[in-house]
Amino acid sequence: MSGNYPESVGFTGVKFKSNRNNARSMGQSGRTQVRNLGGQYWSFTAKHPPLSRSEYATLFAFIMQQRNGKESFQMRVPAWSDQTGTMTGTLRVNNVAGYAAGATSIAVDGGTGTLPVGDFITFANHNKAYMVTSGVTGSGTIQIEPELQEALVDNEEITYDQVDFTVRLENDVQEYSVGTDLKIALEVDVVEVI
Repeated sequence: MSGNYPESVGFTGVKFKSNRNNARSMGQSGRTQVRNLGGQYWSFTAKHPPLSRSEYATLFAFIMQQRNGKESFQMRVPAWSDQTGTMTGTLRVNNVAGYAAGATSIAVDGGTGTLPVGDFITFANHNKAYMVTSGVTGSGTIQIEPELQEALVDNEEITYDQVDFTVRLENDVQEYSVGTDLKIALEVDVVEVI
């Protein structure tokens, strides 16, 4: 892992995607069968505002250090990394037996306030980001998607605010354009690393 994506400039927009691997087949009758092949990952395109050469230099130097997708890094995604609820405190997994990979219902405790639907969380033992699909006030049970990629243990800490996505560059070619005003346009395509 090679650090955190520079936050000094910010983004003007983010195109966010959930990716799942499904196989579909449709018969002559029109009946469709869908089978999930497993796995889910997030990907997004982050668009920067027009950049001066010095602003661009900082970002592109970091991008070059990623070796066109070979390295992974942490990135905070505007509007997705910050909580929308009022949760405070240390939120933890609350199940002595823990949870096996594949679970989507997780008991939590230790926090006060609300963790609403649509917020993202991560667990201390792995990098995968999960979306809350059924929230909680204080202690209780949350629903998440996708299903757990790795098992959880009791009292494992949950990050619910300033959630970092572990990503890599999606493309092996990185490009930019310069306008007549000498401002540089830069978009970054990244994909979650699991």
